[in-house]
Amino acid sequence: MTHRVFKHRIFHRSVRKIGSVREIRFVREIRFVREIWKTLFLLCLALALSGGRVDAEPSGASLNDFVHVRELKTTLDGALYRLSIPQFVYEGLVQSQKRDLAVFNANAELVPFAVRAVPPTDDAVRQPELPVPFYELPPDAKMGDQPGSPSQIGPIDVYVETGPGGRIIAVAGGSKSTEPHDRRYLLDFSAIAAPVGEAGAHDLRLSLPENVTGLSARLSAFESENLRDWRPILKDAPLIRLRNESARLASDRVALPHAPGRYLLLRVEGTDASFALKEVRYSATLRRSAVREDSAFFEGTAVAGAVEYDLSGAFPVSRVNFVLQEPGLYRIRYLSRSGRGSAWVPRGRTELSMVRSPSSVLSNPDVSVGLCEDRYWRIEFETAFSGSPPGMKITWRTCELLFLAQGKAPFILAFGSSGKELSLQNASLLRNGYGDMLEAEIGPPSGAVSARGRESAPPERGVLWQRGLVWGLLVLGGLLLSAMAWKLMKTES
Repeated sequence: MTHRVFKHRIFHRSVRKIGSVREIRFVREIRFVREIWKTLFLLCLALALSGGRVDAEPSGASLNDFVHVRELKTTLDGALYRLSIPQFVYEGLVQSQKRDLAVFNANAELVPFAVRAVPPTDDAVRQPELPVPFYELPPDAKMGDQPGSPSQIGPIDVYVETGPGGRIIAVAGGSKSTEPHDRRYLLDFSAIAAPVGEAGAHDLRLSLPENVTGLSARLSAFESENLRDWRPILKDAPLIRLRNESARLASDRVALPHAPGRYLLLRVEGTDASFALKEVRYSATLRRSAVREDSAFFEGTAVAGAVEYDLSGAFPVSRVNFVLQEPGLYRIRYLSRSGRGSAWVPRGRTELSMVRSPSSVLSNPDVSVGLCEDRYWRIEFETAFSGSPPGMKITWRTCELLFLAQGKAPFILAFGSSGKELSLQNASLLRNGYGDMLEAEIGPPSGAVSARGRESAPPERGVLWQRGLVWGLLVLGGLLLSAMAWKLMKTES
């Protein structure tokens, strides 16, 4: 009896122990399933709140975000192209050329692009040679600082008479020697217009008599603005002329370090009595930096003592000019704003003028506004005005669009978007300093381009990735739940 009771108790204890183990396992499995569903729910909620975008890249822009589309004509895949932005593109912009443009390929995928101002062009312009009046000074003439009237070169009786504009009229006094000596020449540049342009090459060409066949001299130069204060600009430049039968060596061109002043004094050392200057000519080769600009003209509309203008788009305006239609003089202030509902922002004050003469019409110059891309402008008269509304001329620096022909052609220029978060340009195209670029052409408006791009545009990569993730998680959750249910049924049995 005792033995049976003992066995019975052991049996019940083992049953109770097995039941507790089952309960523990069941509770754990229920908690695990609950965690799985909780995780699935949180993932689906996060994906739903992300608006279908799991990538933070701005490449989610599509052709549907823009009002205007134009086909771009290219010839070589993978090349870097540039396109000068025409006026009609600015007329279609809503915000600015930095935020309101995009380039897509035939699959409606965004390609790398950027907008920049056209770099200035540097042209080397060689001006024609001009004769320079010159005067030979006595051999013992020295540079001095004694004042005189007329102007005095040195302490001897050599005087320079000047006229209007400082031009030399005559050089009087002194005497010339027929003995070998150094020569001095006074050159008058006051009658020659100063060259216009940046620093370049400045040359003097010295014409010598034909009978001078053997010459090896040194030339120094001094410049002055008042014939009293002189400063050296050139020292011991070679002046050579050698002839041996048919062979000839001549160095009669002297390079100056910069444009000469009003007066130049040449000192030639190492000559003989046969040396003489026949002619002196000056020439300059200058570098001019030209900035390309575009402009447009708009009519104004009179509004209660003011005139308003609609530029029809976001032009990158750098200068404005309000053009009177009739003679007059008025003081105005000018304002601008980006949209019809926004407040007017004062930009400055100026005067409008128009004066007619028998040979010309004089009017007020342009005024600079820095960089303003507002569409609407307004002028308000501070003095009484009567007459036709002034016109408005705007000027902007020519800009170009750079884009990489990446993907399938044809490529599409899209512009005109009010999306405030669009920031699609690739700045690396400007930093890398690419050399050769091909020229792209912009085609006419085409509904086929718009329809093809907008209808055949595939879903964005972020949307596809999200859909695949959601379906994968749901399938995985279903499989896990099925496995847990099968395992519980097997355990119960």
